[in-house]
Amino acid sequence: EIMPSLVGSEMCIRADQAEEEASKAKEVSEAKDKAKQSLENAENIDSEQKASFEKKIEDAETIDQLLEIESNIKLSDDKAQQEKIAQELANSKQILEEKLEDTVLAPEQKDAFKDRILNAEKQAELEAIQIEIDQTDEIVKKEKELEENKKLLRENLNSQENLRPD
Repeated sequence: EIMPSLVGSEMCIRADQAEEEASKAKEVSEAKDKAKQSLENAENIDSEQKASFEKKIEDAETIDQLLEIESNIKLSDDKAQQEKIAQELANSKQILEEKLEDTVLAPEQKDAFKDRILNAEKQAELEAIQIEIDQTDEIVKKEKELEENKKLLRENLNSQENLRPD
Protein backbone atom coordinates (compact mmCIF):
# COMPACT_ATOMS: atom_id res chain seq x y z
CA GLU A 1 0.00 0.00 0.00
CA ILE A 2 2.83 2.38 0.67
CA MET A 3 4.32 1.60 -2.73
CA PRO A 4 1.47 2.96 -4.89
CA SER A 5 1.47 6.26 -3.01
CA LEU A 6 5.26 6.54 -3.43
CA VAL A 7 4.91 5.87 -7.13
CA GLY A 8 2.14 8.42 -7.32
CA SER A 9 4.16 11.09 -5.48
CA GLU A 10 7.20 10.33 -7.63
CA MET A 11 5.05 10.90 -10.70
CA CYS A 12 3.89 14.21 -9.26
CA ILE A 13 7.50 15.22 -8.62
CA ARG A 14 8.46 14.26 -12.19
CA ALA A 15 5.49 16.16 -13.56
CA ASP A 16 6.47 19.20 -11.49
CA GLN A 17 10.07 18.90 -12.73
CA ALA A 18 8.91 18.59 -16.34
CA GLU A 19 6.67 21.62 -15.91
CA GLU A 20 9.53 23.58 -14.33
CA GLU A 21 11.92 22.60 -17.14
CA ALA A 22 9.34 23.58 -19.76
CA SER A 23 8.86 26.90 -18.02
CA LYS A 24 12.65 27.50 -17.90
CA ALA A 25 12.96 26.51 -21.56
CA LYS A 26 10.23 29.01 -22.43
CA GLU A 27 11.97 31.74 -20.41
CA VAL A 28 15.30 31.01 -22.13
CA SER A 29 13.57 31.03 -25.52
CA GLU A 30 11.97 34.41 -24.73
CA ALA A 31 15.34 35.73 -23.52
CA LYS A 32 16.93 34.55 -26.79
CA ASP A 33 14.23 36.38 -28.76
CA LYS A 34 14.88 39.51 -26.73
CA ALA A 35 18.65 39.22 -27.31
CA LYS A 36 18.06 38.69 -31.05
CA GLN A 37 15.90 41.84 -31.09
CA SER A 38 18.66 43.79 -29.31
CA LEU A 39 21.12 42.57 -31.93
CA GLU A 40 18.75 43.55 -34.73
CA ASN A 41 18.41 47.04 -33.21
CA ALA A 42 22.19 47.46 -32.94
CA GLU A 43 22.75 49.66 -36.00
CA ASN A 44 26.50 50.20 -35.63
CA ILE A 45 27.73 46.63 -35.30
CA ASP A 46 29.30 45.16 -38.44
CA SER A 47 28.12 41.90 -39.99
CA GLU A 48 31.06 39.93 -38.60
CA GLN A 49 30.25 40.99 -35.04
CA LYS A 50 26.55 40.31 -35.62
CA ALA A 51 27.29 36.77 -36.80
CA SER A 52 29.42 36.19 -33.70
CA PHE A 53 26.66 37.46 -31.40
CA GLU A 54 24.04 35.36 -33.24
CA LYS A 55 26.09 32.22 -32.56
CA LYS A 56 26.53 33.17 -28.90
CA ILE A 57 22.77 33.71 -28.57
CA GLU A 58 22.03 30.33 -30.13
CA ASP A 59 24.61 28.58 -27.92
CA ALA A 60 23.43 30.26 -24.70
CA GLU A 61 21.67 27.97 -22.26
CA THR A 62 20.75 30.33 -19.43
CA ILE A 63 19.06 33.66 -18.97
CA ASP A 64 22.19 35.00 -17.23
CA GLN A 65 24.30 34.14 -20.30
CA LEU A 66 21.78 35.87 -22.53
CA LEU A 67 21.68 38.97 -20.33
CA GLU A 68 25.48 39.16 -20.52
CA ILE A 69 25.35 38.78 -24.32
CA GLU A 70 22.74 41.56 -24.51
CA SER A 71 24.96 43.79 -22.40
CA ASN A 72 27.92 43.06 -24.69
CA ILE A 73 25.80 43.84 -27.77
CA LYS A 74 24.93 47.24 -26.26
CA LEU A 75 28.57 47.95 -25.38
CA SER A 76 29.77 46.95 -28.85
CA ASP A 77 27.08 49.05 -30.52
CA ASP A 78 27.90 52.09 -28.37
CA LYS A 79 31.63 51.69 -29.05
CA ALA A 80 31.06 51.36 -32.80
CA GLN A 81 28.83 54.44 -32.74
CA GLN A 82 31.50 56.47 -30.92
CA GLU A 83 34.12 55.33 -33.44
CA LYS A 84 31.82 56.32 -36.30
CA ILE A 85 31.24 59.77 -34.79
CA ALA A 86 34.98 60.24 -34.22
CA GLN A 87 35.71 59.26 -37.83
CA GLU A 88 33.07 61.64 -39.16
CA LEU A 89 34.55 64.43 -37.03
CA ALA A 90 38.06 63.68 -38.31
CA ASN A 91 36.81 63.71 -41.91
CA SER A 92 35.00 67.02 -41.36
CA LYS A 93 38.13 68.55 -39.82
CA GLN A 94 40.20 67.51 -42.84
CA ILE A 95 37.64 68.92 -45.30
CA LEU A 96 37.44 72.20 -43.36
CA GLU A 97 41.24 72.54 -43.25
CA GLU A 98 41.35 72.02 -47.03
CA LYS A 99 38.67 74.69 -47.52
CA LEU A 100 40.65 77.01 -45.23
CA GLU A 101 43.65 76.73 -47.55
CA ASP A 102 41.52 78.04 -50.43
CA THR A 103 40.74 81.30 -48.64
CA VAL A 104 42.50 84.66 -48.99
CA LEU A 105 43.11 84.86 -45.23
CA ALA A 106 46.50 85.85 -43.87
CA PRO A 107 48.73 83.00 -42.62
CA GLU A 108 48.22 84.00 -38.98
CA GLN A 109 44.44 83.99 -39.45
CA LYS A 110 44.63 80.56 -41.07
CA ASP A 111 46.78 79.26 -38.20
CA ALA A 112 44.29 80.54 -35.62
CA PHE A 113 41.44 78.81 -37.45
CA LYS A 114 43.50 75.60 -37.81
CA ASP A 115 44.02 75.51 -34.03
CA ARG A 116 40.28 75.89 -33.45
CA ILE A 117 39.51 73.18 -36.01
CA LEU A 118 42.01 70.83 -34.39
CA ASN A 119 40.52 71.39 -30.92
CA ALA A 120 36.87 71.10 -31.99
CA GLU A 121 35.12 68.21 -30.28
CA LYS A 122 31.72 68.32 -31.97
CA GLN A 123 30.34 68.68 -35.47
CA ALA A 124 28.40 71.79 -34.43
CA GLU A 125 31.66 73.52 -33.44
CA LEU A 126 33.10 72.82 -36.88
CA GLU A 127 29.96 74.18 -38.53
CA ALA A 128 30.26 77.40 -36.51
CA ILE A 129 33.97 77.68 -37.44
CA GLN A 130 33.06 77.12 -41.12
CA ILE A 131 30.59 80.01 -41.01
CA GLU A 132 33.17 82.24 -39.33
CA ILE A 133 35.85 81.30 -41.89
CA ASP A 134 33.45 82.10 -44.75
CA GLN A 135 32.47 85.45 -43.22
CA THR A 136 36.08 86.43 -42.44
CA ASP A 137 37.20 85.40 -45.93
CA GLU A 138 34.42 87.50 -47.47
CA ILE A 139 35.44 90.54 -45.37
CA VAL A 140 39.11 90.14 -46.31
CA LYS A 141 38.19 89.81 -50.00
CA LYS A 142 36.13 93.02 -49.82
CA GLU A 143 38.92 94.85 -47.98
CA LYS A 144 41.43 93.77 -50.65
CA GLU A 145 39.01 94.82 -53.39
CA LEU A 146 38.55 98.20 -51.69
CA GLU A 147 42.33 98.68 -51.42
CA GLU A 148 42.72 97.75 -55.09
CA ASN A 149 40.01 100.26 -56.06
CA LYS A 150 41.69 102.99 -53.95
CA LYS A 151 45.02 102.25 -55.63
CA LEU A 152 43.47 102.44 -59.10
CA LEU A 153 41.70 105.68 -58.18
CA ARG A 154 44.99 107.23 -56.94
CA GLU A 155 46.78 106.13 -60.09
CA ASN A 156 43.97 107.58 -62.18
CA LEU A 157 44.09 110.88 -60.27
CA ASN A 158 47.87 111.06 -60.55
CA SER A 159 47.77 110.47 -64.30
CA GLN A 160 45.12 113.19 -64.68
CA GLU A 161 47.23 115.66 -62.69
CA ASN A 162 50.04 115.11 -65.14
CA LEU A 163 47.72 115.95 -68.03
CA ARG A 164 46.58 119.31 -66.59
CA PRO A 165 47.96 122.36 -68.33
CA ASP A 166 49.62 124.80 -65.96
